Amino acid sequence: ATVRRDRGQAETAYVTEPSRSVVMIVDEGSLPASAVRQAIQGASALLDRLGMNDRVAVVRLPLASDPSLALTSERPAIRDAIGRITGRLAPGERRADGITPDSSHVGRGMVGARGLADELERSASAAGAPHDDAAVGENGLQGLIRTLASLSKLPGRKAVALFSAGLDDDDARRITAAARAAADARASLHVFDLSVPGDRRNSGTDPALLARLAQAAGGVFVELGRNPGKDLEALVPELEACFEIGLSRIDGEDRGRPRALRVETKRAGLAVRAPSF
Repeated sequence: ATVRRDRGQAETAYVTEPSRSVVMIVDEGSLPASAVRQAIQGASALLDRLGMNDRVAVVRLPLASDPSLALTSERPAIRDAIGRITGRLAPGERRADGITPDSSHVGRGMVGARGLADELERSASAAGAPHDDAAVGENGLQGLIRTLASLSKLPGRKAVALFSAGLDDDDARRITAAARAAADARASLHVFDLSVPGDRRNSGTDPALLARLAQAAGGVFVELGRNPGKDLEALVPELEACFEIGLSRIDGEDRGRPRALRVETKRAGLAVRAPSF
């Protein structure tokens, strides 16, 4: 894409992406300890399938403050952040009112290769700090919506990968809001189920809601098993080149009148996706 763009004529604008923006969001508040290895393997496998120039951020929920996202292509820093993923759902503990066993964790994603080490150390040391008011009562989907709102400030298209072991009843009422936040951020939201069957009975979360979230956002739902690398193959084509189609109203048109858009393709291997709200 870069070569083709650079060789183009001055008056020619290529709709290409020399690099992609990918944000991995891990809902640690939903993860039991038994799902941590699966989360790390899944995030690492996704990173392995990205290009060296792709810019990546890692965000760990719940958040104690609004995320300040700066994506980076520095692979060692990204792998370090992935290696720090932990489970915050105690065995047999049911989530209540969206409060996870440890809401004091601060996850702010990538802040640049040079400043990342200090940021990670602050995140680790914050685990024993007093709870931030912004994090009290926050569940995974609320943190996802806040992260998507931050992404809306960054230019271009983004791909967001949410790793979670399930959503709760409070989350079910916010699925449409999350899908709208993804659309506003120009982000394709893909969801990865990390649920471990033995832990689902007592976690108070429902992995079926993850599939609903992916469908509402027009993304891909992947249930990760013992071989996350193989399971991720379903997502790889979704991260490749794409066409974006939108509607633009003309002056004087009734803005309160809904418009329908129908998109069909006869080309093999081309998927048409859109939010369902």
